[in-house]
Amino acid sequence: MRPRIQLQPTRPPTRRAKRPPQRASIGRSVAVACLLALGLISGAAVYAWLDEDAGVETWLRLRREMAAARARLAGHGARNAALRAEIEGLRSDPFVQERAVREELRWVRPGEVLVRVPRDGASPPGALGGAEAPAPGGGALP
Repeated sequence: MRPRIQLQPTRPPTRRAKRPPQRASIGRSVAVACLLALGLISGAAVYAWLDEDAGVETWLRLRREMAAARARLAGHGARNAALRAEIEGLRSDPFVQERAVREELRWVRPGEVLVRVPRDGASPPGALGGAEAPAPGGGALP
């Protein structure tokens, strides 16, 4: 035979009055959360400042390099435009073509004498009284 279990009479559940949260605990929680966030942000800022590979110093150096590269790019753009204008002149303007041939190839027309004046005032070695012979291969313009 089994022993009999006696049941105790149960009391009806009593309702406990819920207390409203205390303002001090809410304020304390907010203060702790703010201090924790401030600590995390300041830690991240210190790490970013001191990190050699990806820190603030690297970011500032890269900004300076980008500014210098943009300035070089603008200079190259101006040089490119000048070269395009020179190309167009060489293609279409006979006076520009003749100037290029005279200056770069040192060609002269028949009967002309090419006289070169050195920039520093001294005569270059091998100069004959400042006059030069025409360039090899005739050196005469048509």
